[in-house]
Amino acid sequence: MSFVDDAREATDEALARLVCTGKLGSSHAWARLIPDATVEAAIAIVDSAGICERLDEWRQEDRQRVGRGPGGRPGSLTDRAVVVLHLLL
Repeated sequence: MSFVDDAREATDEALARLVCTGKLGSSHAWARLIPDATVEAAIAIVDSAGICERLDEWRQEDRQRVGRGPGGRPGSLTDRAVVVLHLLL
């Protein structure tokens, strides 16, 4: 397993704790499954809003203005995943 795989696994575990407990590191867990239809509706809202495309445009504008790449490590989650998760929460 590579460093990137380890980082992704750690991120997945942290997100699972956050979603299942409401906070990181809590030993008191609650879990409620989100129905597939609700997830699909959130995805449809995000896709139809065009927000991910707009975020890409803003990043490209920033890169042109600054004249270099974004720097830092590549993100573990896509913009779409983050926005859908935010909408679901």
